[in-house]
Amino acid sequence: MGFSCGLNACPMDLREFISDPERKRRLAAATGRSEGYLWQIATSWREKRASAELAIAIEAQSALIGPEAVPRSSLRADLWPTNEAA
Repeated sequence: MGFSCGLNACPMDLREFISDPERKRRLAAATGRSEGYLWQIATSWREKRASAELAIAIEAQSALIGPEAVPRSSLRADLWPTNEAA
């Protein structure tokens, strides 16, 4: 049986995180990427996705910016699968 967020809070994804302009600006500055590039990754525009290095940086920097971290597994599930099946 797969895990469903249901009544539990789902982890924040990048798209939700950067929907706040101030968080997007701060994350772009902290990761050295443009706000536009973060949007491309968040929306998978033209199949863009974060490198492993960038996924780790986004997780770390989003945790510092808050309100919560964007998990690296939400950016690259092929590298860091979630343990949703239990």
